[in-house]
Amino acid sequence: MRFLSLRSLEQPMPMLNEDLVKSILSAVQDPLAQRDIISLGWLRGIAIVDDRVAVDLRAPYPIEGRRGELQELVRAALEAHESIGAATINLDWRVLVHKPQGDLKPMPEIRNIIAVASGKGGVGKSATSINLALAFQADGARVGVLDADIYGPSVPRMLGISGRPETDGKRIIPQRAHGLQVMSIGFMVEEDT
Repeated sequence: MRFLSLRSLEQPMPMLNEDLVKSILSAVQDPLAQRDIISLGWLRGIAIVDDRVAVDLRAPYPIEGRRGELQELVRAALEAHESIGAATINLDWRVLVHKPQGDLKPMPEIRNIIAVASGKGGVGKSATSINLALAFQADGARVGVLDADIYGPSVPRMLGISGRPETDGKRIIPQRAHGLQVMSIGFMVEEDT
């Protein structure tokens, strides 16, 4: 008759290495993107000393308003693993610049453009634009809004600004409201026009 000791049934503790850390991180999801941070390309580097792990992450979109929450989510996932004693998370973000199509030449001050358009009026283009701009700004992005709606420029009214914009002789200087740079056809025409 043979007896097995409990020791022989125990699984060996997985060795702490970069593959293990990547495996753990691939289970951590960005709640907004609803994808894991590895497939999103956030991982920039991993350092391991004994049972301590340091992870360097960079999101490709603004996350300032959620940075602490995301750092804690990653730290908790790593420290939940039995082979990790402590985890340090460095998390920053940088908006990726998308290449313009065709032969278009980008303006150096403008990195990306999001167009909100519709063939029908009264569907909430201005409200959507303002909400997107304020949300991006709350997450740390620098944002400007161009309201080119000729028939109903409502962005100035929504942001509580009016009057003609100033010029420097070459350019029209955008007005500012709630931290946004704003330019609108509504500044150039009378409201009842």
